[in-house]
Amino acid sequence: MDDEPFHCLLYSWLLQCDSIGKLRNQINTTKTLQRLILDIDTIPLLEFNSLLGNCLIGNYPLFCSMVQDILFEEFDDLVTSKNELHVVVRPSSVVHVPDPAPDSNSLVNFWGSVVSITTPPQPYTQSTKYRCPIETCKGNNDPAHIRIQTASSRESDVISTNLRCLFCGEGLFEDVTSRVIGERVEASIGVKGEGYFVTQTIKMIVRDELIQNLFLGDSVAVVGLYSTKHSGESVYRILDVLSVTPITVPVPCLLPGSLRDICEARNRSPWQLLSLLAYCITPADTPQGAFHTLKQLLLLALIRTPAPITSPTSPLFLGTAHPRHTPTLNILVQARDTRAVARVLDHLASLAPLASRAGVLPLSGGRDGPTLFCGPLLSAPAGVALVGDVESFSKADTESLSSALQNKAVIIGKRKHEIFPLKSSIWGYHREGSGRRKNKATMSYLSWDIVYNPVAEMPGEEDALLNSDQEVVESLVPECDLASYLTIASTINVQFDEACTRLIEGFCVAAKSVRYGSGCELPVNASYTLHLLAGNHARINFRETVLDVDAVAALKLYDECLSSHQQYSTVDSPKTTHIKPGEEEVITSDTIDSDMEEFYSRVVNFCTTYNPGFIVNNEQ
Repeated sequence: MDDEPFHCLLYSWLLQCDSIGKLRNQINTTKTLQRLILDIDTIPLLEFNSLLGNCLIGNYPLFCSMVQDILFEEFDDLVTSKNELHVVVRPSSVVHVPDPAPDSNSLVNFWGSVVSITTPPQPYTQSTKYRCPIETCKGNNDPAHIRIQTASSRESDVISTNLRCLFCGEGLFEDVTSRVIGERVEASIGVKGEGYFVTQTIKMIVRDELIQNLFLGDSVAVVGLYSTKHSGESVYRILDVLSVTPITVPVPCLLPGSLRDICEARNRSPWQLLSLLAYCITPADTPQGAFHTLKQLLLLALIRTPAPITSPTSPLFLGTAHPRHTPTLNILVQARDTRAVARVLDHLASLAPLASRAGVLPLSGGRDGPTLFCGPLLSAPAGVALVGDVESFSKADTESLSSALQNKAVIIGKRKHEIFPLKSSIWGYHREGSGRRKNKATMSYLSWDIVYNPVAEMPGEEDALLNSDQEVVESLVPECDLASYLTIASTINVQFDEACTRLIEGFCVAAKSVRYGSGCELPVNASYTLHLLAGNHARINFRETVLDVDAVAALKLYDECLSSHQQYSTVDSPKTTHIKPGEEEVITSDTIDSDMEEFYSRVVNFCTTYNPGFIVNNEQ
């Protein structure tokens, strides 16, 4: 193609964006080689001229060469040769393009989460200069012998002993004093396939100033060029990254229409909305109403805290050892039919912005060796990490998972620890009463925020429900609408009302005194879990203040979970394990309100009886 029109268009674009003036400010006249960084947003460039934008996306080296030609003409008062300019174009917002051929110069883009950083920063040669040994030859000090390592090129393309002088043909030698060293790391990004699940990883090379934008578990958008790498007899493709941009989940502007009528329920009852949303969810091959309590728990786990907890006065604050901690709710489900539970977990996880499955992603290595759960647990920020059947784990895998759950972070390294806070809610399950590795599974209970057995009360009812001839219907609310609703709810910053905290703390003190020595002690993180459940219950109802009614909803679900796997209920909470056909009235406002108000009274009586310091205000 004729490059002249593109040069004119590109020059007009650079002037319009004031890029030439900004690049002139980057020039350091004390250096022989000028490394200039040009950030380009491809969307405005495509709007300015589609052919010019397509040139950047489809032929990146040609685009860089044209920029270099233009800048040399502009900076001829500062540089004597085009070879003295090393222009690095950092494209962003690249529109999705099909996977290019192995030898293509087309840009590719992915968005996902950083699941591994397999090497520490390693040196590489950005550029160097060669000289002709004949001092009278022009090639002794000519910029034509400067060699630069560009995207998708290799170290051997820059450092070589077989180079010849362009002027006399004599063998060149490297002027090592002119060598410029940069840093690079190898990493992997987990990208989603169909739906929201991370299904593959892309190996990539990240260089120089881009390394500071790379953190395990962060969601990023990357743009780069594919290159071919040789490792022994193996040949594989690796992405040479040109830009790394942190991304956030977009928040819908409007409430989905299919949920507006349902949301009116929050005006009729403080407790009905969560139950209605749970009833609307119908995973494949699962009758409507099955696993009702489990669905409520998972919905609350899908609500995200908008920002890390940094205030010491917050009941969710874990201390200065967790500076980037974002509260997550980690749930373990016991079940006799793990296939049905796995379907429910998979279906609810698809409502998260991103989800990952253990076993799909590779090991994620630290400097002291690999850590099994690093990749899956950090690969779905603001999402869900499904770890599957914990009973099938080896001892080492169980210890890795328990450590991450207890510390609310993945710790890599034995000598020098690197701490990466968990940003995903972890869901797992195991078969009830199978007897395999019972001690190991029991040990892991203490690490989870919630342990729930949906069939502990009357397993015969569950069999009758799941194996009935009831017609399986589609979800009453489209999954995309429910996912949008949860995203909107996750943006709400909440404050805990004094009555809410008083009720939760009063319950915890009373329950510890009653349960002490019974073998069914209250988990040490009970207060944290209850505040998180209450806060998310307020968010799902679009409330900025967490009230005592939210605490009651949290206590009801939490006590039901304790009694389901410990067979010991502190307050005798009403059970809604499954809603069977003909019993749909249990989710109507009148029934829910009467049951919850009665439960509220039992909680207050329990607290006043077993916690002498508990005070009830007039409103309660």
